[in-house]
Amino acid sequence: MIKGIVCSTLIFLPSFVSAQGLLEVGTAYYQHDNIYDADAFTLEAQLHYEKNWQLADNTTLLFKPRLGFDKGNLYSVNATLHEKNRRRSKFTVEELTLTHYMNNFELSVGKQVFSWGLGDMYNPSDHVNPVDTLDPIDNQKLGQWSASLLYLGASSNLNLIYIPRRSASRLPEQNNRWFRSLQVVQTAAAAQLGFVPSIDLSRQIHHHRSTIGAQITSGQWLSGWDVELSYLHSQDATGVYLPELVGSQLDLVRVFPRYNEVSVGLSTALGAYTFHGITTYRKTKDHQKDDDYLTFLVGARRTFYVPNFSNTIEIVEEVTLAMEYVKEKISRHRDPTSAYVNSGFGRTLTNSLLMNLELKFSEDTLLKFGLIQNFDLQDSYVSTAFSHQLSDDFKVSVALDVLNGTSDSLFGQWTNNDRLFLSSSYNF
Repeated sequence: MIKGIVCSTLIFLPSFVSAQGLLEVGTAYYQHDNIYDADAFTLEAQLHYEKNWQLADNTTLLFKPRLGFDKGNLYSVNATLHEKNRRRSKFTVEELTLTHYMNNFELSVGKQVFSWGLGDMYNPSDHVNPVDTLDPIDNQKLGQWSASLLYLGASSNLNLIYIPRRSASRLPEQNNRWFRSLQVVQTAAAAQLGFVPSIDLSRQIHHHRSTIGAQITSGQWLSGWDVELSYLHSQDATGVYLPELVGSQLDLVRVFPRYNEVSVGLSTALGAYTFHGITTYRKTKDHQKDDDYLTFLVGARRTFYVPNFSNTIEIVEEVTLAMEYVKEKISRHRDPTSAYVNSGFGRTLTNSLLMNLELKFSEDTLLKFGLIQNFDLQDSYVSTAFSHQLSDDFKVSVALDVLNGTSDSLFGQWTNNDRLFLSSSYNF
C-alpha cells in the first residue's frame, strides 16, 4: 500500500487537553494480473485522531477514532466499536482508555493496544492483540476491550491484563489479492469425495473464552540486561479450519484453539552493539486442533556513524543494521488423525532471517532495505523505501515490494503482488 501521511497537533488548555490528527492516503500500482482482485491500482485513505483529557490530577482519558475508506473492498461496515468484523469499518475507535494513577499503580480500562517483547522487528510473545492482515505484509493491531493493571516497582514492573472476549484476526477473503489459494484443500477433498467441492469460509466459532496475561519487566535483576517474562492464557487469533461437508459444498469452519504461552526475553548492549533473545513456548489445550511448539529468536543491532568512514562514504551520515533469526521447534505435533487444517496465516516464520538496513543521508533523507528469507520454504520478501523531508511540513517517499518463491510457498504464491508505491506527508 502506498501511504501519504498528514499530521496535525493542537494543544488546548495545556496540561488539560491535547489532540493530534493523522491523515493517511495511499495508492499502489501492481504490475501483474491477480485472479482474486483485477485492480492494478489501489487507493485508501484513513483519518486518525488522538485526544487526551486530564480529567483529574490522577485520571486521564485517551480517545483515538479513525475514519477510513478505499476504492476496493477492504471496508464494508459503516461503524463499529468492537473489532469483530471480517473487513474494516469506515468508522471505528482504535483506542478508548480511561487511566487512573495510584501511587505505584496504573489502572487502565477500555479499548487498548498492547506491545510485548524485546525484538526489533518480530516478537513471538506479542500475541495479546489480534491483527488486521488484509494486507499481510503491512498488518495492524486491533484494539481490544480490556482492563490493565500496571505496577511500577523499584526493581521490576508487573502488568496484568484481562480481556473478557477477544476478537479474531482479519484474514484476506476471496476478493482480496492476498487471499491464499485453497487448491490443495480442494484436491485433497476431491480424492476422498470423488468430486471437486465448492468451498465456503463464512462460518466461524467466535472467541467465547477470556484472555489473561501477565508481564514482568526489569532492568535490575541482571546487571546490564533488560529482562522480560510473560504468560498468556488465550485463544489463537488466527485460528484453524475444520472441514464440514454440506451437500456438494465444503465448509471450512474457522476455529480458535485455546492455549497457554510463556516467554522469556533478554536484551543487552555491548559497546556499539545491542543483542536480544526471546524464547516462547506454547501449549495447545486440544491437540486435535494444533501443535505444542517452541519459538527461538536471536537478534542484534549496530549503528555506524559515518565520520569513521569519511574517506570512503562521505554522503552517508549514519548506517543502522538490524538482523533477527527465528526458529520454531514442534514439541508435540497435532494428532495425525486430526481433521483440522491450517489457515496459512499463522506461524509463517518458522526458520527465517529478518534484516533491516537504514542509510541516513541527513536528518531529512533516509533509505531503507528490508528482507525476510524463509529457509524451509525457499521464499523471500524484499522491500526498498526512500524518503525525503522537503520541508518542515512536507515529506515524500517511494517504495518497492518484491516477493519471490515457489507457488506453494508463503511469499511465492504472491509473486504477482509485487508493487510500487509513493507516499507523502504534510504536517499542519
